Amino acid sequence: MMSRFLVVDLGDQLGDGRQFAVWDRDVDSFWKINNYQTWRSVAELTADFRAKDRPEPRFKDAYREQEETISVLAVNAGFDVR
Repeated sequence: MMSRFLVVDLGDQLGDGRQFAVWDRDVDSFWKINNYQTWRSVAELTADFRAKDRPEPRFKDAYREQEETISVLAVNAGFDVR
């Protein structure tokens, strides 16, 4: 079974250090949170999740699971947790 999310390493091509984006295979597009497509660190990614209004209660668990899955993928790809 293929994972829904793929962490794409953008290297330094966008400047300001190593960056990454998250490809969502379910919708064939990059994940965007608060209008950002790239992150420099896992902390920056999770800050975007915290800044966004939480979805209605019935989606809360799925939303948190997506946040955790993407964070693990980013750490596994070597991105800084700070």
